[in-house]
Amino acid sequence: ERWNFNITPKRPSISYKFSERFTFFVEGGLTNSEFEVERNNIEGVVLKYKEMHLGSGVKLDLNKYVQTSLSLGGAFNRQLKYRDGRGKVNIDNGLYAEFRLQTKF
Repeated sequence: ERWNFNITPKRPSISYKFSERFTFFVEGGLTNSEFEVERNNIEGVVLKYKEMHLGSGVKLDLNKYVQTSLSLGGAFNRQLKYRDGRGKVNIDNGLYAEFRLQTKF
């Protein structure tokens, strides 16, 4: 009842409900995105972005309709690469902080 394992959604997480209002969580994920950009006056060139991220934080239920959370973590194995293989950039690992406010209707 206190543990929650969400391993298949867009934001996989494991959480522990500390009290009725506070929940601690660990989350991770993988991002694979593609964008069409212009390169050397050629439009529609596909640029791929990928990263892995892992973080943890705390959620606070303000009431049954409003929830807020604060998380800290790291992003790693980040890369930008053209689909045609004509360029690639490895991006340094980095830290992130996220504040989130969610409402339900």
